[in-house]
Amino acid sequence: SSGAQNRGGSSALMEIPAVHHDGGSLDITFGNTSGNNERIASLKIARVPKKYRKPVIWIAGDSESSNYYPFDTDGDDLESDKIMITGFGQQLSKLLSDKYSVSNYGQPSATVKTWYDECFESVNKLMQPGDTILVDFGINDAVSSSNKMSIDEMRSQMESVFNAAKAKSVTPILISPVYNGKYQHRAYFTYDASTDTNSMYEFAESCGV
Repeated sequence: SSGAQNRGGSSALMEIPAVHHDGGSLDITFGNTSGNNERIASLKIARVPKKYRKPVIWIAGDSESSNYYPFDTDGDDLESDKIMITGFGQQLSKLLSDKYSVSNYGQPSATVKTWYDECFESVNKLMQPGDTILVDFGINDAVSSSNKMSIDEMRSQMESVFNAAKAKSVTPILISPVYNGKYQHRAYFTYDASTDTNSMYEFAESCGV
């Protein structure tokens, strides 16, 4: 996953979101950008029978939601006393009952358009009636030096995600970016304390979300 951001540690538990595979061979590559070789202790791939499938909460977002590696089963840095960097999608399953599963497609530095281009096709094939998709964008869309887009362009792209979800009886939920001192007054769909408003609510209502 291009959403993985590796951090120092001697070992790690890597989680990969659900993947659509039509059949035939499947190539899986493990590697990093440091030049060091990876050693795999174990790898297990299993098909989950449809009757055991839980409603899935899909996450479409940027670094606010993405997974960061490595992490242990308690969500802490390995061999470190520091609290790890973590997106909310990485911790969400700890706050839910075991009736749900989470598939996190959060991508660091993503705008809704880059996410759509890289991830939407896979997610759209896998979503099923009764699932939920959380959509969390608004910072990189407004401030990215290479992928910045207007708020109208962002709205149009997000509507494409909403419409596809609703067509499959999947519930879309729009999430406002968290408060960010650096980008708060530049990001889209953030809370304005001076007026006690957030344009996200009007947009969500207009989309039936």
